[in-house]
Parts: sequence; C-alpha cells; structure tokens
Amino acid sequence: NIKQLCQKLRDKYHSLDWKEDPCADILWRYDYHSRGKNPLIYAAFGRGENKTLILGGVHPDELTPVHLSFRMAKYFQDNPKSYDSEKHTIIIAPLVNPDGLFSPKPMRTNGLVDPNRNFLTIDWYDKALAFWNKGQKRKERYFPGFFPNTEPETVFQGKLIDDYMPDKILTIHAPLGFVGYDGPGDNRERTSIEAVMEAKKFVQAIAKESANYKVVDYSLFPGSLGNFAGKARNIRTVTIELETETPKHAESYFNRFLQGFILSVNYPRLQHRAHYL
Repeated sequence: NIKQLCQKLRDKYHSLDWKEDPCADILWRYDYHSRGKNPLIYAAFGRGENKTLILGGVHPDELTPVHLSFRMAKYFQDNPKSYDSEKHTIIIAPLVNPDGLFSPKPMRTNGLVDPNRNFLTIDWYDKALAFWNKGQKRKERYFPGFFPNTEPETVFQGKLIDDYMPDKILTIHAPLGFVGYDGPGDNRERTSIEAVMEAKKFVQAIAKESANYKVVDYSLFPGSLGNFAGKARNIRTVTIELETETPKHAESYFNRFLQGFILSVNYPRLQHRAHYL
C-alpha cells in the first residue's frame, strides 16, 4: 500500500542523503501495482481544463528526476497560487517505475522491460524489436518487451493520458542535458506554420525560464512516450533531460527548473493542434 511505499522511499532518500520527505502530506492515489506489488502513485491538483501531466522516475537509475518530480508535487500542493486551480489541473506521477528504484542497484528497466520502449506506437511491431536487436545490440536496459503495452508502468501512463487528456506532458530524465519536444509543430511532420511557431515558442519559453537550457530535436524511438503521446496523439510532450544523475546535485535542479514548470503549467492551451498541410 501507499504507506509501505512511502517508508521504502524514505529509506531510499536517506541512503542517498536527501533530506526531504518524498511523500510528505500529499494525497497520493493509485489504480495499478507494479510487478513487484508497489503502488504506481500519482496526485492531481486543481480542477481546470488546461491539464499538464508530469512524469518522473520512468528510468530510476536516473536518480535526479525522481527527486525533482517529488519536489514539484510538494511545491504545487503547497503553492496553489502559482497556478489558477479553476483553469488548470496538474497531474504528477513522480515514480512511474518503483521496482527499478528499489532494486539492489537502481536500474532503467522494471526488472524486465524498458517502460519507455513498450508503448503501442504505430511503428512498434515493425521496428521496436528490430531496433533493439541491431541498433541497441540487445542490451537488457533497452528491451522493449516481446509485445507492446505489456508492462504495468506503460499501462499506468497510458491510462493517465486517456483519463485526463492532458494538453501538455513533461517527462523528466537524465543525464543528456537538454529540453526536447515531440508533438504538434515538430519538424518531423509537415505541420502548419502556426503549429510550428507555437511549438517553438512553447519549448523556448520553458528553456529560457530554466536558465537558458539547451533545446535539442532528439531522436524518436519506437515504443517511446514521445512517439506515443507526441507524434500519434498530438500532445505537446516535452522531455527535460537533466545534466547529471548524481544524487548530490538533485536539489539544484529544483531551483533551476521551478520557474520553467510553473510557466508550462500556466501556458495557454494549444491552438493549432490539428492544422496539418
């Protein structure tokens, strides 16, 4: 249950020399369990139509995103004036992959599959296993599964997207050090000029508020969230790649990215989602 999960999290935080209480007094919810019987938790703040989904801990060997996600949940609960709760809803799933975090050594997968390669994308059956076999040299940490959408963590993320229908998704990773974007206006698609300009303005605004973080047009992988939500569903999907996984730097990322997250939450809803050439 959530109480047991939170105690395991406190123990992990203590081992990493993180001082915060990750669960704090937040009203966590869960609808699914991991294979290891850990609740897949999330919290929602506000009740407006402009919805932002924040995902952390997808790859828990990337430790700093876990810390940042829990800190953002605490911040938005404690600072409701940072957004208009009548206009906005913030959904935060700070630890998508608890089994990966609680393994003896934190790992990218849930013990079997990479949760960010298991989404049922249009190209999954044609490319996912072939790319893993050749391009990723059958490394276990990138294994997409033998079939898509088999993992509780994948189903959990998809259900949040289906239930809340977010206008924006922020997913936090490390350690590549950039802001990436998938969705309407992405240069991979022949979208309208309005959509392209809107996408660039949105991503550049987040990067500017985050101490001028670098913006990169990164690769789109079969079975990934960017492919599933950004490309196929036209949801603005921003990947924030922190510069390091090192636990001692975790708090500095909260200070650096807080204003960027606040801006994203308050950013206007998409105007040109369906305008394609």
